[in-house]
Formats: sequence, structure tokens, C-alpha cells
Amino acid sequence: MKRTVESSRAMARVAGRGEPVDAVTLVDELKTPLELDVSGGPVYLGTLIDAVPSAANVAAHAGIVRERADQRRVIETLRRYADVLSDCDPSDVPGLVEQARKGGDAPRSAPATTRAQTHRDNDALRPLPR
Repeated sequence: MKRTVESSRAMARVAGRGEPVDAVTLVDELKTPLELDVSGGPVYLGTLIDAVPSAANVAAHAGIVRERADQRRVIETLRRYADVLSDCDPSDVPGLVEQARKGGDAPRSAPATTRAQTHRDNDALRPLPR
């Protein structure tokens, strides 16, 4: 009974936004695995509605695919920034932060002065042991 109530609520939310109610939009609406499980899971949802997307729903499905692609691009850009920031000289951080704020793609590698180079430079400045 609970799964019918939860899946019906999800259908109402999707329809309330003017989106087509089908398996793709419902699974997308039930964001977490727990919500999906409580609603009966994809198999149960498929028994409630036609599981084959129709041509009438292509625009909504394309929007979901586009949103997920945008999300993956942002995640990849942030991962590259994290990699670069973890290897860069602290003096390079403000420039990288400004570049990120402007929406620039993360560099594929650290700026010319890396933390390793800075450590080597600092080691060279230390007096030799006596």
C-alpha cells in the first residue's frame, strides 16, 4: 500500500510541473535509492505505466539528459581544479580561484611553479649540515 501512495505522490509532482508521467520522469523524480525503493522500485513503477518512452515525452527526456550532462561537466571541471590546486604553489591559488569564478575551464596541469618546485627551491636555500 505504501508503495502505491509514494509512487502516486511522485506522479502527482511530475504531472503538477506539466511534465509527462512515465518511467523515465518518475525514476528521475525519485532522486534517492530509498525513495525509489519505498515507491516500489523501477519494476513496480513499470507495471503502473507504459515503460516505453513515447515520442511525446522526448523533450522532457532530452532535458533530463542535458541536465545530467551539465552536471557531469561541472563535476569534471571541479575535479581538475582540485587536482591542480593540490599540486600548485600557494601563490598561484588566487589566479586559479579568479579563473574558476569567471567560469573558465580548469587547466589540464598545474601552473609552471608547482609545490614540488617550491620545496626544492626552499631546500636549496637551507644551510648544509656541518
